Amino acid sequence: MRQCFCTLFAVFLLLPVFRVSAQTAGVPPCGNLFIPANYYYEGYEEYIEPITNCANPLNADTSVSFSATLQLADQVVAEGSVITVPADVSAVPVTFTMDRHSFGAPLDIYRREGVDYRLVYTAFDNVSAPTSAPLSPGLYTAAFVYEEAPVFNQAAPTWWQQIKNFLIPTAFASYPNYKQVQVINFEIKATAAVPTGASSVLFLPGIMGSRLYEEGTACGGSGEQERWFSTSECDQLRLLTDYTGKSINPVYTKASESSVIAATRVGLGSIAITSPLYRSFLTELAQWKQSGEIADYVAFPYDWRMRLDDLLKAKRDLVTGKVTYDITNTFEDGYVYQTLKDLVAHSKSGKVTIVAHSNGGLLAKTLLATLQSRRDPLLDKIDVVILVAVPQVGTPDALVGMLQGEEIGPAGLVVSQKTARQLMNTMPFAYHLLPNASYFNGSGVAVRTPAIKFINGTATTPWMNTYGETIADVNKMQAFLRKESGRTMPAWSDLLTPAVVDGYLFNYTNTIEQVMNSWVPASTTKVYEIAGTGIGTPAGLLYYTGTTCATKLLWVCTSYQPVLAYTVKQTFDGDGTVVVPSALAMSTNLPNVERLWLNLKTYNNDVIADRIHRDIFEVPDVIQFVKNTLKASPTATYTYLGTTAPLLTATDRLVFTLHSPLDMSLKLASGAVVSSSTAMVEGAEYHRYGEVQSISIPDTASSKTLLLRGVTGGSFTLDIEQQRNGITTKHQTFAAIPSSSSTIVSVPITSSLNLASTTLALDYDGNGSVDVSYVQTGEVVTYTLLRNTITSLTVVPLYKTVLLETLKIAEQNNQKASSKNSCKVVERVTLQALKQQILVYAKLKLISVSDQQKIVSMIDVLLSK
Repeated sequence: MRQCFCTLFAVFLLLPVFRVSAQTAGVPPCGNLFIPANYYYEGYEEYIEPITNCANPLNADTSVSFSATLQLADQVVAEGSVITVPADVSAVPVTFTMDRHSFGAPLDIYRREGVDYRLVYTAFDNVSAPTSAPLSPGLYTAAFVYEEAPVFNQAAPTWWQQIKNFLIPTAFASYPNYKQVQVINFEIKATAAVPTGASSVLFLPGIMGSRLYEEGTACGGSGEQERWFSTSECDQLRLLTDYTGKSINPVYTKASESSVIAATRVGLGSIAITSPLYRSFLTELAQWKQSGEIADYVAFPYDWRMRLDDLLKAKRDLVTGKVTYDITNTFEDGYVYQTLKDLVAHSKSGKVTIVAHSNGGLLAKTLLATLQSRRDPLLDKIDVVILVAVPQVGTPDALVGMLQGEEIGPAGLVVSQKTARQLMNTMPFAYHLLPNASYFNGSGVAVRTPAIKFINGTATTPWMNTYGETIADVNKMQAFLRKESGRTMPAWSDLLTPAVVDGYLFNYTNTIEQVMNSWVPASTTKVYEIAGTGIGTPAGLLYYTGTTCATKLLWVCTSYQPVLAYTVKQTFDGDGTVVVPSALAMSTNLPNVERLWLNLKTYNNDVIADRIHRDIFEVPDVIQFVKNTLKASPTATYTYLGTTAPLLTATDRLVFTLHSPLDMSLKLASGAVVSSSTAMVEGAEYHRYGEVQSISIPDTASSKTLLLRGVTGGSFTLDIEQQRNGITTKHQTFAAIPSSSSTIVSVPITSSLNLASTTLALDYDGNGSVDVSYVQTGEVVTYTLLRNTITSLTVVPLYKTVLLETLKIAEQNNQKASSKNSCKVVERVTLQALKQQILVYAKLKLISVSDQQKIVSMIDVLLSK
């Protein structure tokens, strides 16, 4: 007995030797059988045995006479079965039956790894078999084993052979002859887990919403310098592009949330003015991520100067974080594509919601159209697109800025008008913001307001002969802008003369419009368009021939001459930059597109704020809408945001328009001042476009005073209008009034505007005393009124008759103009002749300067109709 024990002990000592021998035997063509550690007893290492029978690795016996069944996750397993289990399940329930008792392990399950078999589950008897198996997705083979108990007699194997066969895995792999084996081959597949929770957010800011940098010593700096945001003209001019839209200098942005501008800060005298742009929204995004409401978000900075298609190929340097465009970059390598891909991978819902402001919405649509054209699977990962104040088919505001210049920031302290016009002349962003073909005749919008209108006169007749009375299509508009129009390029500081452009980039604008028009949101993508309304917004330009003082004697003008003049026509159906039809431009026939209006007028009145296009994301309703959309709360209600256009209460308004080198402001009864520094106060709005300033204010009974202060010498023209429902009911013009850099002009308004008693008090030299006062009639100008005014002149009857006969010809043609266009031309020519007669009479001192100004202003009103 002792000898037997020693022999058995020696066998166990030899087992590692057998294992090592088998593992070092090389890799056979049929693969290996892997037996896990501790399979036989504690401390037993993993065993590897070569498979010798390639056709029948587990020695399955086709003559088996017993039956067995196997169920995994309550699914019956048969040869070739595909068993599906949830992706997050780590163990699969196992149940099996056999109609005969087995001495050894009745069931083994192997995972097939190429040509190898790895044992992952085994049951040593029917009673205590494990109830689950760690079966991950893959291919498997189940082996049912019927093994008879070993019999120790002369006919049976020796006790040593039995022990060897039982203990040494070589016997297990090939299953000895006294075993019968059935095998079932099957596959485990995981069902895709259904993501739960809110989508991640990709936020695309608007124009000038991202910081831009350059390395170098220009503008007195060194190393990396921030070119935008900056109030330095030197920094701003480093952003210039050439006529093809390529950056002249190596400017870049950086892949960091800090490169998205949350707020700007500029100095105004001793006061620093902070203007929030995205501060509140970015704060909310960070809080949503921190609280776990969303998995992640990216506030995406980009070089807003550039072409939209180039932005898709701008690539992030993983070392420096710089984001730059290179023609060799691919769309899939682009920073925006990679950002979108990463957000999808880490989203709670497996999808991404795109939130875009202004120009960011055009970038979003270009991105989506490109994904669509490439049939990229990422397109299906965009569940919602929220377009906030996006000029989808362009905006007249860009046209005004490109032609005449538009200041940025309070009193133009951020970017001056001349610098803005210079930058917009070649920067691609300005071109894709221009009204495009769809602006005038798109499926979702058709704007009837002409982009440009001309009134016949000395300065504008050549343009009318070429383009007609109005420019209301994209081809005419682009032709007027081009240098080939014959117009000369003015100095950047000449804000009266409209600029011209090279026109090279118009091919780009036409192409990008077609790209965006080709995109129709997939049925799985919901699109929300949000438009701000209730704020005075440029709707087009009106060019006409005005009057300037050619020579003067102190504050008295002694001779006059015609001059080009313009005004910016406005609509309150916009947010100050983008008109509502452009922000809601997608076709209403699309079932997954929804429109929303944000009543900025009421919000500003209630909250006493000045929220417009640039800071629309500071309105709480906008932020809450994004949050509710992420949380799938469609029934949420809002105070200022709704799915129907708000009924903007029609109010009488006074509109003051100044053409001059003076600064204009309006002092309200409360003491508040409306000016270029404040922009919006108590329902009043200030705008400056080129050399034109305007203030629009509700016409109430409260007293107010219009103030004009000289900047340089020259003359000015002041138009005063009373409007009802957007229609002018009274109009008065003080034309060609001499001024100096010291001039102070005041127009007291003590009650609801009465033009008949409106007095313009002029302190020419700014010494505190009024040098001259101008009084106008203020009645609605008609031919009858003009005829009565001429009739009342104290002038020689013959001279008066000449004036009245000229007026009669103009009036007769006015009555026929509705049916004959040629009569309208004759009417205007005759009125111009009448104006010249009046100027001659004044020069000869046949009539007073006051009468001359009164009659000329009336004629100008009739010419503008």
